[in-house]
Amino acid sequence: METCASLNIPVLVLDRPNPNSHYIDGPILELEHKSFVGMHPVPVTHGMTIGEYAKMINGEGWLKAGKQCYFKNHPCGQLPPQEKNYNLPIKPSPNLPNGKAINLYPSLCFFEGTNVSSGRGTETQFQVFGSPFLNPEKFSYHFTPKPNKGAKNPKHKAIKCYGRILGVQVLDSINLKWIDRRL
Repeated sequence: METCASLNIPVLVLDRPNPNSHYIDGPILELEHKSFVGMHPVPVTHGMTIGEYAKMINGEGWLKAGKQCYFKNHPCGQLPPQEKNYNLPIKPSPNLPNGKAINLYPSLCFFEGTNVSSGRGTETQFQVFGSPFLNPEKFSYHFTPKPNKGAKNPKHKAIKCYGRILGVQVLDSINLKWIDRRL
C-alpha cells in the first residue's frame, strides 16, 4: 500500500474471511517494537478482514508520511457470518495447515522468540509446543522437528522436544497459560 500510494497506483484487495474473526484480544503493538510482522497498533487478534484492515490503515494515516492509497475492496463472494468454526478452504501458510493451527497461532506465536518450539518442522505446526529443555517426566509428549515445506531449518532440528499436544478447541481469547516460568 505504501509503494502504491507513493506511485499513485490503485490497489485491488481481494478480500477473504478472517477465520479468527470471532474474537479480538491480545496486547496492542507498541510502535517502538514494530517490525515486518507487527506494523500497526492493533491487538494480536483484531477480527478484521484484510480489506477492513486496509481501510483502517488508510483511515488512520498509517502509511509513510500519512499518505493515502486508493484501493478497492473486492469481497470474496458472500462472506460467512462470524462463526467460531469457520475454516479457510485453502491454507494461508504451509505452517498453518488447518483451522486448529490457525485458531491457536495467536497464542503459540509468542513462543517464536524463545527456546520453545511451536511445532514447525512437524505435521502439527502451531498445535503443539515443546523444547529439549522441558522435563520429560512432566511433559511426556515428544516430537522431533525435521525440515519440511514450511520450515527448512526448524528450531531444534533433529532434537527430541518434550511438550504438549493441544486438544481440539476453539479459543475465543489469547491463551498464555502455556507461557509459564514453571515449564
